[in-house]
Amino acid sequence: MKKLLIIVCLACVLASCYDEFRVDNPTSAVAFSTADGGSGVVGVLHRSVVKDEGLKLEAGIYLAGILDNRKDRWADFVVDPSLMDNAAIKKLGYELMPASYYTLSNPSRFEIKSGSTLGKVTIVLDSVKFLSDPKAVKNIYAIPFRLTATSEDSILATQNTKIIVVKYINHFSGFYDQTSVVTSFSADGVQKSKANVKNVLTFTTLSLDTVVANGMVNMINTTKISAYEMKLVVNPDKSVKISNTAASAANVIVPTGSNTYDPKTSTFVLNYKVVSANNSYQTASTTLVWRNRIRDGINEWRR
Repeated sequence: MKKLLIIVCLACVLASCYDEFRVDNPTSAVAFSTADGGSGVVGVLHRSVVKDEGLKLEAGIYLAGILDNRKDRWADFVVDPSLMDNAAIKKLGYELMPASYYTLSNPSRFEIKSGSTLGKVTIVLDSVKFLSDPKAVKNIYAIPFRLTATSEDSILATQNTKIIVVKYINHFSGFYDQTSVVTSFSADGVQKSKANVKNVLTFTTLSLDTVVANGMVNMINTTKISAYEMKLVVNPDKSVKISNTAASAANVIVPTGSNTYDPKTSTFVLNYKVVSANNSYQTASTTLVWRNRIRDGINEWRR
């Protein structure tokens, strides 16, 4: 009993010391985070929205110097086009996003509610104007934010701006587990081999309903411009048109059966052959099941 009493007293003393140590700083500040979303550029954040999964994203700031926020706070901002005049920004090819392409849930203020240390506004992209612009599929269009005033003691001078560069990807982008039966033939049609193939293909957004795969049959590219790229267009009826890209024109893709996409299982079923320059060819009966994607540096296993 005596030992238990000593332990309880010691715990109370330690808790009291912790409470005294855990105090707010004398001053508070607001700032944008240093996250870059893979841009590799200080003050620039890359973000991606997904067609058919909601064209919304959040921009936000954080409260520094306060451990336990017990009141509402705020920071005002403007969208400042002058931030785009920086030579380094211009060199990277970023452009000011047209104002008609998006709306903000609050056009001028980040609100930090009691109990939170984050202030956010929601950016909603226009589903017609933004998605119909060919530039929107790349990291080009930017919304430049500048903090101008706050309820706090200061705005952190080194993190008072943020250029958010937004692009879209389509629902089909990502990594796919491929299972195929691949048969090889000589130019005169004699079967040379037949094999079961399992590997992973990467689908990259090209436009609204079009992706480029980094491989065909059992051949996967190892370079940025590949002789084995394959373009897939998902039609409204979920049939799939497969064809070559300019880089893969020497390996001619010819559909040999039904090519479809099942949105319930995120699965492509493809039947085609690839004819090489010497007229030898390979046929493939392929199933591709969506596995994951990496968006803005985050690995997403679900969507």
